[in-house]
Amino acid sequence: MAWLTFQQLRKLRKDHLKQQYNITLYPYQEVISDAILSAILTNLNVTTAEDVEKLKLIELAIEISRQAGKTEAIVNTVGEIMVFVSEIYNIPINIGIF
Repeated sequence: MAWLTFQQLRKLRKDHLKQQYNITLYPYQEVISDAILSAILTNLNVTTAEDVEKLKLIELAIEISRQAGKTEAIVNTVGEIMVFVSEIYNIPINIGIF
């Protein structure tokens, strides 16, 4: 399978969550999820040592009220990455959440 664009990955997330779990992310959850997907795609395009040196640390500060779905957005995004992105790109993906 060919590499996915950011928009294709967003559509895959939306379709998968709706079909498998009957979940639709709220717009503020999509912002969180999109930032994670963007960081993953940026890092997947790294092919040389020079590319690695150019990478910038991406820290996502999330400030949303309690019980608003922060963890749900992150977990669903990580699930998509682990299932689809690692399969499509045929590489193992490690994700740290601190």
